[in-house]
Amino acid sequence: MKGTRFELRGPLTHVGRGAHNDIVLNDDTVSDSHAKIQKREAGWFVVDVGSSNGTYCGGQRIAGEASLMGATSLRFGGIRLSFVPAQEARQDASGTRVIAGLNVEQARKIAREPVAPAPAAEDAPKPSGVPMWVWVVVFLLVAAGAFFILKVR
Repeated sequence: MKGTRFELRGPLTHVGRGAHNDIVLNDDTVSDSHAKIQKREAGWFVVDVGSSNGTYCGGQRIAGEASLMGATSLRFGGIRLSFVPAQEARQDASGTRVIAGLNVEQARKIAREPVAPAPAAEDAPKPSGVPMWVWVVVFLLVAAGAFFILKVR
C-alpha cells in the first residue's frame, strides 16, 4: 500500500479494515471499524472508535480523539499514514471539493513504532448492572401474573 493516496472528500471519513469504511486498510492490525477523521469548526480531528491496536497521532497513542495540526503522521494499528491538509480546496474533474488527503507511508512490517498488544480477556472490564437473563425472567413472571389476574375476573 506504500504510496497510496486517499482524498478526504467530506467532513467525516471512516477508517478500518471492513468494506463499509470510506478508507479500507486491509491489514490484520486494523480493526473492522478503527477510527474516524472529522472536519469541525475548530479544525481536523482523528477519533479512535474502540480499536484493538490503537490509533496514534504524531507517534502518541490517543485516548478518544486528537486534533490534527497541519501535516502529521497517523497510525491505525500497524498502518502508518501522513495526514496533509490541502492548502486550498480545489476542484477535481467531477466537481467534488477535495479537503485533505492521506498518504500511506509504511506498512506494518516496516513501521518503526511498536504495535501495542490487545488487552487480555482477563484484563477486560467486567460488565456491570443486572444481567439480561434476570430482566427476561422478571418480565415473564410479571406477564404470567397479569395473565392469571386478568383470567380470574
